[in-house]
Amino acid sequence: MAIIYPLKPKLSSTSTNVVIGVIWVVAFSLAFPQCFYSKTAFYSPRTVCLVDWPEDFGGTHQLSYQISLIILIYLLPLLVMLVTYSHVGQTLWGSEIPGEASEHYQNQIKAKRKVSCNTKGLIY
Repeated sequence: MAIIYPLKPKLSSTSTNVVIGVIWVVAFSLAFPQCFYSKTAFYSPRTVCLVDWPEDFGGTHQLSYQISLIILIYLLPLLVMLVTYSHVGQTLWGSEIPGEASEHYQNQIKAKRKVSCNTKGLIY
């Protein structure tokens, strides 16, 4: 937002805190099942942390949980970054350089070219 709309008012501190709070609540709710159902097991010589899903949770629920986790944690942020960077790149590279399009600037460039062409023929 700061690159594309630099003069647009930013979010208020209350709105920013709400957005941050929602992000934390979603993160905790996504991680809670693995934390709740995890247990440690000792396999000599090391201790391993395992997720022991309940029997009634079933294979399909566990699979849908893992797929939704992949989508929400990996694919959705990747898609948001792709769209955002594409939009920023299109805005920055597709726009004209400030001052370059003015007629005065073009006249200065032509005058510099004339001067440089005239001085190349001189022998010092």
